[in-house]
Amino acid sequence: MRKKVLKFVSVCLVCLSLLSTSAFALMTYQDYSVDVPKLNGSAKSSTQTKSLSGYAGNIKVTAVGGGKKLDCRMRDEDNNAGAWVNDIMTGSEETLLSRAAHEAGDEMHVYFSNKLTTLVSVTTYGTWRCDS
Repeated sequence: MRKKVLKFVSVCLVCLSLLSTSAFALMTYQDYSVDVPKLNGSAKSSTQTKSLSGYAGNIKVTAVGGGKKLDCRMRDEDNNAGAWVNDIMTGSEETLLSRAAHEAGDEMHVYFSNKLTTLVSVTTYGTWRCDS
């Protein structure tokens, strides 16, 4: 009987550690590197799978090329988007607002937009996460 109890407790602990590790992994930052075309061009980061419905994301901008500024927002693959974050630049750390339509399991990305008056393509890189 004691062996069965120990075995059950061991299995429970392993399962608990796996669940906590996978939940943590979904909330970690992922690298992005994006080239945004000139003259109000747009581009998007790679995707992440949302684990928490309605939660905001975060972005940490390591660099925006040429000292330029970009706008960005978190968006799902159906183009449902959170509010714009305007004028991100090198060193920015911003919250990416979610929408009620953003549910756990949705594939999310950061959508970047260049300014209408920017005459050159702009490269940006940093890290982001879709759940905070």
